[in-house]
Amino acid sequence: MMMKKNMTPEQHFFRAIPQLSVLENDQIFDLAKRTGKRKYRKGEYIFFQDDNVEHLYFLEMGKVEIYKSDVNGRKLTLWYIEESEIFCLATLFSQQAFASAQAVEHSLVYSLSKQDFEEIIADSGEFSRNLIRCICGKMATYSSLLDDLAFKKIEARLAKTLLRNLHSAKGHDPVCRLNQEELAAMVGTSREVVGRCLKTFRDRSIVSVSKKGRPRLIIVRQYSALEELADVE
Repeated sequence: MMMKKNMTPEQHFFRAIPQLSVLENDQIFDLAKRTGKRKYRKGEYIFFQDDNVEHLYFLEMGKVEIYKSDVNGRKLTLWYIEESEIFCLATLFSQQAFASAQAVEHSLVYSLSKQDFEEIIADSGEFSRNLIRCICGKMATYSSLLDDLAFKKIEARLAKTLLRNLHSAKGHDPVCRLNQEELAAMVGTSREVVGRCLKTFRDRSIVSVSKKGRPRLIIVRQYSALEELADVE
């Protein structure tokens, strides 16, 4: 069996992905050999909605937006893929993309063909179970999003989106790094409406906005108050 200390940087990357943690070192080595690697520029598409997709993807560096759109160009962001995450898992089985994937930062992406993927999961039952858990988690997120769009008001949807995208900040209150345009795409409304809602939140001292940097960070000052807003139907 290959020793962990002899792993290449690519193999260390795959080892660090939670869903792959159950694989043996030789399986990680095999997976790394089978993958391709490509850089995507900011704004470049990995695939479009309704494309036939034959690969599973792993994001090493950057950020990828998964979103749906209609013939009128209206857009709804489902979620963002962060570094060390797997994406396109459900699409790989249906073979048709239900959403588009676009790099919103310069990104480095590994891809694994469907045939190679099926051969690897055939050798590890625990790996297969991890992937099922991953799909179920995305389905739960998608179901929650549909419920929010159908039943919750804009303020509640925005509060829930902020909570879902918070990052810890050393020595400070948690922050959301999404800009107003990105928030609008996730909430299913316009940037102007998001701006008005955020002003209401600021007036109530629930959030504040940093004065420096791009994008301006949304700082959550009253976490419990934001949770209460998110629960309002």
